[in-house]
Amino acid sequence: MIFLIFLLFGIIIVNLLLTLVLLWCWKFRQKPAVLSHSKLPKLSVLIAARNEEKHIDSCLTSLTSLRYPKDKIEVLVGNDGSNDQTLSKIRSYTGPNSNIQAYDIHEQVGEARAKANVLAQLAKKATGEYFLVTDGDVKVLPGWANYMIEHRGGASLVNGTTIIEGDSLLQRLQNIEWLYAQALIKIITDTGIPITAMGNNMLIARLAYKQVGGYESLPSSVTEDHELFIHMRKQGQQVINLFEKGALVTTDGQKTFSSLLHQRKRWIKGVFQLPVWLLMILFMQTLFLPSIILLSVFLPELAISFFLTKEIFQGLLIYQIFQKLDQKVKLVDILWYEFYGAVLWLVSIIFYLLPIKINWKGRLY
Repeated sequence: MIFLIFLLFGIIIVNLLLTLVLLWCWKFRQKPAVLSHSKLPKLSVLIAARNEEKHIDSCLTSLTSLRYPKDKIEVLVGNDGSNDQTLSKIRSYTGPNSNIQAYDIHEQVGEARAKANVLAQLAKKATGEYFLVTDGDVKVLPGWANYMIEHRGGASLVNGTTIIEGDSLLQRLQNIEWLYAQALIKIITDTGIPITAMGNNMLIARLAYKQVGGYESLPSSVTEDHELFIHMRKQGQQVINLFEKGALVTTDGQKTFSSLLHQRKRWIKGVFQLPVWLLMILFMQTLFLPSIILLSVFLPELAISFFLTKEIFQGLLIYQIFQKLDQKVKLVDILWYEFYGAVLWLVSIIFYLLPIKINWKGRLY
């Protein structure tokens, strides 16, 4: 029993220290976005869209409102085997907007599959010096393209920031989770150790993309953005994260816990490719609440004190993360977040181990 109590103490203290370190790093160690002093290059926005009839209108409408010079930007949208009205909706934008091009993708190239296959073929048709990659369920701000290209520094891959829209508690908690994770990625990347790419909001230098052979030369993966990141890093390419208002895009959160589990099962395949030390940090974070619950059996007052301390530090960090983006967060959501995170990751790991295929946008993986 004494060993168990000491083990629980260790897990809890490590989590408290991690939260304090993250809070300190966020407040004092962030690298500011660097303005690149050069002429605006030609950009190609690449979108792989599958069964996005509910979102593609708002996505393309937001892209038509970009402030980037019209003669220096093109939007290439590839229909990824949709069985709804996605393709017809995309085509309705090509007439009024000469810089929007629609492609119905059927063939496969190289090792690329699904979204990676569509992006591989769009990249071959693109004429831009840089690719801006986003998704058909994403909305961008008018200054998004300008900000991403003007603050790229010398990086070949730039990650923007994504926020989750939705009024339900589940969607609001997803938003906290997404921003918390992106803040963690930002902190680690700023130390010179980039860890991943964000496939719904990233800028890629065309030359660097060609050097890795494009998506068609990469191993087939359901996390194609992370696969591209890995190979670009092997080539020595620089990666930065822009956790800034100017680099924001929005997307809808998963509306049901079932769809959320399928999304996380897809993501976990990419998570297992992360460095071991980072996996240990994530694992330790998932053990915090179970450790608090077990410790409360032996030392309830101390367990409550530890829990409240973590909530205060973590709450301050979440508040500062949202404040940086001029976003609002509810106190009740911050309080629920600890329970949400622990339950979601426990159930996600169990779901990942079950012999159930991933159902993502009507396609099984």
